[in-house]
Amino acid sequence: MKTNSWLVLAMALTSPCLQAQLLTPVTLDTPTAIEAGPHHRVWQRVVSDGLGNFLTNSFTEPATGLNYLNSATGKWEESQPQFQITKDGYALADKTQHKLIVSANLNTAVAVDLQSPELRFQNRVLGLSYFDPLSGNSVLLAEVKDCVGQLVAPNQIIWPDAFTDFRADYRLTLRRDGVEADVILREQPPSPELFGLSAQTAQLQVLTEFLNAPTPKVATAAVPAGTNGVPNSFLVGPNLADEQLSFGSLAFERGRAFSLDESASAGDGLSEPEAPVGKSWQKLQGPNGELRDFLIESVNYFSISPQLALLPQPANRQASNHKPKTRRVAMSTRELPAVPPGRRAKKAFTVALARSFEPGFAIDYNLVSSATNQTFNSDTTYYVK
Repeated sequence: MKTNSWLVLAMALTSPCLQAQLLTPVTLDTPTAIEAGPHHRVWQRVVSDGLGNFLTNSFTEPATGLNYLNSATGKWEESQPQFQITKDGYALADKTQHKLIVSANLNTAVAVDLQSPELRFQNRVLGLSYFDPLSGNSVLLAEVKDCVGQLVAPNQIIWPDAFTDFRADYRLTLRRDGVEADVILREQPPSPELFGLSAQTAQLQVLTEFLNAPTPKVATAAVPAGTNGVPNSFLVGPNLADEQLSFGSLAFERGRAFSLDESASAGDGLSEPEAPVGKSWQKLQGPNGELRDFLIESVNYFSISPQLALLPQPANRQASNHKPKTRRVAMSTRELPAVPPGRRAKKAFTVALARSFEPGFAIDYNLVSSATNQTFNSDTTYYVK
């Protein structure tokens, strides 16, 4: 199950000259970037016609998060979305507009620390749960456990087998315009009916806690009431609302859930290739009565159950399901189980080759940069990749 709930850096599409910076002089017959800003570059190429005349060709390249401000040089330089492993065992990315520090152990008080030009976001994934929006009942399915991240690409980290109860990976991908996080189910989660919940109304949820979080601007998108005027039909699915969450220039894009095996979800007539994911920003009650900020990503179980049925059954594991059920079921107050205290990573990241294909079902979220307006001039050539 893949969740796209990370912040994406959206393009500041104001005049390209905003915060622009002149770069190197133009060299004859060589394309040269002569100006740069956070979301654009201006290129020029001077050529000779052989008769002593020189012609100048230029174009503007706009792209979200195209450049980052190098504090050492004071210049806008091309963003490089890639991680480097530090001596103390963290993964660091500091050559994009958002700086990212990631713990090798996902089961840490602050696993992901993102510093945007405006705000700081510290978070950790807590676990997976079922929630029935009609009854208000919920049950914790799996909790994050100690696991060590693998750098599988310059811009991507995977924590394999990151949860209790059934096998699921956690994946973090850095882009120049933001960050994407995915929970990838490798084995079937138990049916909601095993916990007394309805498979028709229960939602599979990913719980991500944000510490000392800024307050988002929230807007809920809804469509007209459902059949017979019952107001339970929302923009993304039955009983499934999707909040528009933004933090100044940063915003969460809508998530999606889909099978990693395209043949498993294409053309069987039983399910859609992708299922919508609704997100919400909620305060949940911790074991000591404290209120904590969570991004909750939800997908209707009935919409993904055909794809989940194609995954292997889980083997016997150490499981939070073995805890007393009274600690696992909560009413509408959405109480949380106790979580482990913060700890340093026990091991450093490992570097691994990209793994061969393995069946899975993903829920993703993206945190991206937001954009204002771009004015395109009629006398200017633009190159949009």
